[in-house]
Order: sequence, then C-alpha cells, then structure tokens
Amino acid sequence: MLSKWQEDLKGMWGTWLFVMIGCYGLFLSSFIFADADYPRDLFYLNELFMFPLVTLMTVLVFQKEFGGYFSEIFATFPLKMWEVIARKFTQFIVLLIGVHLLWVEIYKLKFGLLQTVTYDYSNHEMIYTKLNWLELFSQSFPSYIFVAAMTVLGLVFSKKVYGGLGVGFGLWMLEVLTNGSFLGRWTLFSIYIPEEIPFIENRISLIVAAVVLVVVSILWAERRAKWVASEDVY
Repeated sequence: MLSKWQEDLKGMWGTWLFVMIGCYGLFLSSFIFADADYPRDLFYLNELFMFPLVTLMTVLVFQKEFGGYFSEIFATFPLKMWEVIARKFTQFIVLLIGVHLLWVEIYKLKFGLLQTVTYDYSNHEMIYTKLNWLELFSQSFPSYIFVAAMTVLGLVFSKKVYGGLGVGFGLWMLEVLTNGSFLGRWTLFSIYIPEEIPFIENRISLIVAAVVLVVVSILWAERRAKWVASEDVY
C-alpha cells in the first residue's frame, strides 16, 4: 500500500502541481498582507475561494490516471477501478485536510482568532461566532467533496484534465453568479441555503450526491473500451 502511495505522490509532479502551489500562494497572500486590524472575511476564504483550490487538488491527485494520454495505457492494466478511485479519493481528502489546516493556522497567527458565520446546531440557525478549525472545516466539508466528485466525473468522462477543470470551475462559477440558486436546496454555500431547508439536510444531501457521483465514475471507468476509442492526447 505504501509503495502505491509513493508512486501516486511521484505522479503528482508536473505542471498542475506548480499551478496548485501558485494558486495556493495567491490564496494565502490575500490575507497575509492584509491589515491586521481588518481581518479578511473567513466565510469567503473557507467557501468561496476554497472551491477552486478543491478542483485543482482533485485534478492534481487524479490527473495521471484519468486526465491525459496515460489514461488509455492505464485502461489496459489489470486493476480494479473502484480500488484506484477509492485510494485516490482518500489521498485527496488527506491533501484537503493538510491544505485547509495550514491556511487556517496561518490565518490565526495573523488575526488571532477564527470568527465567521456558522450553523448553530442548538438553535438551528446561522450565527456569527467564534469557532475552531474542526468546526470551520466540517461546515464546508460536504461541499468540498461534492465539488471533488463532480471534478472526478468530468475527468473520467472526458479523459482530459480540462474536462475535470471545466466541470469543477463551471459549477463554482454558476453558484457564485446565481448566489447559490443554481443548485437551490443543494447549494454549496451555507449562507445561501433556503430558510425552509434544514442545514443538516443540505449537508447530508451533498455527501450522498458525492458518493453517487463517485460510484457513477467507477462504473464508467470500468467500461475500458471507452477509454481507447479516441486518438487524441489532450
């Protein structure tokens, strides 16, 4: 298992790793160089600006097998696709936790505390309050994995990196431009969840939808004849 993870880490080396690092650097710069007396709004960092990074992280993890010319060769290997996708998705979650925890700790060093809009489970409403990293992360984790699952679906169906990027970024842009109304009751943004829809229902729905999308990706990936029907590289 360790050797497979080591091979996967080597497979991340390349253009998209540097793109990811560059975008993450810009993300950090957005609050590192801000005035310490005027903290950047934590909600927008945690949700609005994290979603593009989630898409890039997903592409970074899955690109070798599902996003380029190697995918046609990979389709001939005697591997169980569900094991490959499950392993890759686990790696994505580990990377996501690391990336998220790092910027939150830097944010705390800069501004001293974490304070933003979050769901109050006892009163069943959104409130502005102090919270810890786990509370901040768990609030948006369902949205993160849904965006990741959509990106994987784009990669697997198109066999191209830009297919995954298009789906991930496209979903994010539609949600931003419509203030969450594109997905409606299943909106990615916690503050745009309709008042009549329970917060828990929205978050659980996103998790269930992500699982379904991953299953669809696995079933499509198992249809290996589809992988070699095209002659193009990207």
